Amino acid sequence: MRQVAQERATILKEKILRLDEKIPSFEMACRQTEPRLRSKVHEAWRRGDRDIPDNPDTHRPFRGCFRRIAQELQSNEAFESTPREKLNAHSFKPWDDKDSTTTFITDLTTPCNNKTTDEDKKKNTESFLNNLQPVEINVWSDGSVKEKIGGAGATVSWTDGKEIIKEPAGRLCSSYQAEMVAILQSLKKMILEERSGESCTNWNKLSSSGSVPAHCGIAGNEEADEIANSALELTQDDRPLSWRTTKTAIKAESKEITRSYYKDAILLNKAKKLPKRKDQTVWNQFMTGYTTVDNSTLYKFGSREDPNCPHCGERQTAEHILNECPRWIQTRHELCGNQNISEQAISNPTELITIVKKMGLYPD
Repeated sequence: MRQVAQERATILKEKILRLDEKIPSFEMACRQTEPRLRSKVHEAWRRGDRDIPDNPDTHRPFRGCFRRIAQELQSNEAFESTPREKLNAHSFKPWDDKDSTTTFITDLTTPCNNKTTDEDKKKNTESFLNNLQPVEINVWSDGSVKEKIGGAGATVSWTDGKEIIKEPAGRLCSSYQAEMVAILQSLKKMILEERSGESCTNWNKLSSSGSVPAHCGIAGNEEADEIANSALELTQDDRPLSWRTTKTAIKAESKEITRSYYKDAILLNKAKKLPKRKDQTVWNQFMTGYTTVDNSTLYKFGSREDPNCPHCGERQTAEHILNECPRWIQTRHELCGNQNISEQAISNPTELITIVKKMGLYPD
């Protein structure tokens, strides 16, 4: 549960820090306070009177508030050293604006998928572009990400010339974020640039806006991609972190921490195949080794005086119950034809739930 608390605390803190500085919660999130409530887990670990696991909770003398817990994620260092982009409380999809004079085309006339060859992609894209209404301004934009560093590139072409845009897209960047930076910078260029005394804010000049498949030989797209790749070398220090990018980075790190608690990372999503929430809980408990039926786990929580098995005197863990305790030898033979339950059976959610029920260990 620690990683879940870290994830939620960090998301809460980062969201508050993107609000107006005059809001009381913003001041609360920035406040540095002295810890007061002592951690019972830490005190028990220091006394040595319980089998306490060695983890950050054990070494934390005081119970953490959301501000201190949020600082424990490694991503927090990048958050603190990079400007934060303020939340946009009035975000909307521009293609849903009925009063807009701009037409947004988000799909090709002939859709492309992973099975479509590059040749067919190029053919469909060229047919799509040739059917568009002629305009005075043409923009090609793209984003690129390498090792979480983003770059944005674009070309804005008028009838008498072309401008190249190259911008950093920020740290902890996603492909979506990099592409949005490229589009935003292109629009800013069109608004600020003036040609022949006319401002490009006349949106009637933009008859359409759409997307095309990448890397299929379309000259404008390939050029924008090269510019975006070169933008990766630009300094990223001044580019603020968007809320979307920050939240994605927090969840990604939390997921990696969760994976470390599982014997096999492949097993993470298998519990979702079980129809009942109770079955999912039982399976996850046995996969992590912390169940409500083994004395070792209950001893750690202070619910048992003895962590050992009442049947054989050995340490009673989830692994001991499934494969080692003589109490269930006959049951294991009946279910698996062997003294030990195979890893394949344990890693199968449905089979494991059946085994637990046959052993009489399924919670009421």
